Amino acid sequence: MRSTCIKLLALLLVLSTSRAIATAEPERPSGATNRATWGMVTTATAESVTIAPEVASRKGDPRPAEQTFALSKDKTEFMFAEVGMARMTIVGVMMRTLNAPEPAAAADLQSGQLIQVTPGEGDDAAAKRVIMVWGTRGTLVKVNDDSIVLRPEPPTRSSADAASKKHGAPGAPDAAADKDEQIAISKDATRVRIAEVTDERPAPNGRGVITSISYRDGTIADLKADQAVVVCVRNGAAAKITIHAAKPAK
Repeated sequence: MRSTCIKLLALLLVLSTSRAIATAEPERPSGATNRATWGMVTTATAESVTIAPEVASRKGDPRPAEQTFALSKDKTEFMFAEVGMARMTIVGVMMRTLNAPEPAAAADLQSGQLIQVTPGEGDDAAAKRVIMVWGTRGTLVKVNDDSIVLRPEPPTRSSADAASKKHGAPGAPDAAADKDEQIAISKDATRVRIAEVTDERPAPNGRGVITSISYRDGTIADLKADQAVVVCVRNGAAAKITIHAAKPAK
């Protein structure tokens, strides 16, 4: 009996000590987060960017307030990226994969652009990272010595996905437009790459297909009419063109 009482007292002492240690730990502020936020740029300067957040909401809910993030030349990382996959979840949140990041600058931000902002630590800290979506999918209509004519793909039914295709780097062609776009190219400034499907296999869960794609360098001479391409525009000219080669016949 005495042994049982001693064990019970020891257990109570351990539980009391553990509770005291747990409650003594400082609590994190409820608003503290460094989660990345998607949104459309409404105002951009060298010192800050303001976005209209892209959030899941029910019909009739008030539009979320705009958010402003401080920018720093030394502390904020700027980059372009292409959207590889965009899918709406059952709760109304758009999930995206981002591919092929490229260096960018605060000067590349413009109104109407779809971006992802990762906040810095602290309320007054500069944003840690700003990713600007670029890349317009379409078909080459004509290839000239110093320009291409692109026919953008029509927008998807998802407005968020359409926005990711529509809003690219400054001067990017509008994927929602119903007319062809003429875009300047240069042998010195336009990088061409060729994407080829190397393998396709069923996904492990049986839903969909996993596609493996390899990339190799190309040249302006590889651009031909009727090719499916992704054009990334910066400062009014094509900075990168990805040619999606047709699948080889089996």
